This record gives sequence, C-alpha cells and structure tokens, in this order.
Amino acid sequence: MFFISTQKTYAIIDPNCYSKGTCLGSDSSSSSSPSVGNEIRLNPAAVPTEKGFGLETIYYNDAEWSIVQGLGRAGAAISPANSEETFFGPPSVELNSDYLQRHLDHDKYKSQKYTLSTAFKITKKTSKKNSLKLNLGVMAKYNKFTKNITPGGGLAGSFGPVQFGGSYYLDETQLSPELDDAARPTPTRYKVQTYNIGLYLTSIILSYSYLQMNLENGDTQSINSVLTASLFYNRFIFNLAGRIENSSRQWYNPDSKLLESKQIKNDYFGGIQVRLNKNIMLGSFYNYYLLNEFSTTLTLFF
Repeated sequence: MFFISTQKTYAIIDPNCYSKGTCLGSDSSSSSSPSVGNEIRLNPAAVPTEKGFGLETIYYNDAEWSIVQGLGRAGAAISPANSEETFFGPPSVELNSDYLQRHLDHDKYKSQKYTLSTAFKITKKTSKKNSLKLNLGVMAKYNKFTKNITPGGGLAGSFGPVQFGGSYYLDETQLSPELDDAARPTPTRYKVQTYNIGLYLTSIILSYSYLQMNLENGDTQSINSVLTASLFYNRFIFNLAGRIENSSRQWYNPDSKLLESKQIKNDYFGGIQVRLNKNIMLGSFYNYYLLNEFSTTLTLFF
C-alpha cells in the first residue's frame, strides 16, 4: 500500500481506475507488499511522486519507521528500518550463532543502515482505454558501522492493469559490529537485484517478486521468490503471501530449536489493515520478520 495514493483509492476500487490513472499504487511499483517502507528500501522507483506526506511505523519489540514526501514530479523517502530478514526482503548476513540466538529470543534482525530513496516521474500518459506510467529511482544506503555509502537504482512502471518493476543495488553488512574497529572482520559486500510484476483485477492484486543476492565475488548467496495476493473490501485490505528461499544458509527448526541444513525454505505471511479515517491506517502482520510473530503497523498520510 502506498502512502500518497491512498487518499484517493482506499475505498472500493473503481473498475475503470486503470484508464483514469487512479488505481491504488498506480504511481509506484507492482509489488503488493503491505509495507511501503520495505518497497522503497528495495526499489527506489517505488517512492510515490504524487503530492503528499506519509509516515509508516511497524512495531515488534520496537518501532521501525519510514517517511515519504511526494512533490508532484518527484518524491523522496528515508528509512533506518530493515529490508534484510523480512518476508519481502533479502536474507540477513550474520553468524550462525547470532542467527540461532535471535530465533531463541524471538528477536528481529537489527538494521545497520539508513536508506535514502528518490523517484522521478519519467512519463505518464492516460487514455480512455489504458494508462502508461514510468518512474526512475535512485537510492543510497549508509552503513552506520562501516561508514560507507552504497548506491542503487530502479525502474517501475504500469500499463493498464499490469505493473512491473526492477532494481539493482550494492550493499554491505558488518559482522560482529560489537567488536572494536581493529578486531572487526572485513565487511561482507554483495549485490541485490529484484524483479516484480503485478496484475490488478478490480479489488484483487496478484503479484510475483524475484530477488537474487550475489556476493562480491559473484557467488549466489540466495534466490527468493514471493507470490502475493491482496484483497480490497470497503475499508479493509487483506494480504496472503508465500515465500520460497533457495540458499545454503542453515534453517531454524522451531520444534527442535536447532539449526538444520535445508536448501529450500518456505514461509507464509498474512496481513490485515483497516482505514480508520482519511489520514490513518491501522493493521497487523503475521511473520513479517520471519519469526512467526505478530506485529502492528500504523500509517499516516496527509
């Protein structure tokens, strides 16, 4: 769900919104991820450009936030929250011992970065039958431990009810950040590429997202595929999603409370959000942080 466009479209969706250019998220990427903050950290072209201001918070143990400002032809967003180790983002880079302890403590992965994203409206054409839109985005990620900035870029567009997007960015993670600078290992650097496509069917959105993460030497770290279905009914939004992760990292077994070798990992997500009034959206997510947890979300838009 995207902050800026919600004021016009969070009621029952108009079946003719594709030709009018007023569909939910029509100014953004194709993913129906329920968190705009997660979207802008993966693809900067997902930043809404329509005039307005939005704030999103997701709370589990503590709050993570994202801020969006749309200016008309461009938009900007900033977020210190995680994309790693979330249902719709890439897996974390961490030691097995840290990964196991987090799950035993039911603690989410701690973000090391601030993400600044900017999107520009490249083209917008609306006819009686279809609308064509294309946005270009750039972003920078600042790691508070390594003090480095890594760049990225993305493209997002729509043609009628079909929406698409893709991004590519560089990133890095500092293992054992609690150690002194001289004792810390070399940061793990990697590249992330994403692709997604979505189909709007009046009050239903179906989308597919693909994310590949490669280490600096070119080795593939993981491949994630996510299928998402979203249903819009009056003031409510319901989300269901399935995630397949193909990676060599170990898997936490919640029954044995141990790590096990497992190449293919499957996870599921559920969410519900309700618009309380024209400025406030409240919701709850299941398994957003891949801990089989429940989190709450609050979205404000003006």
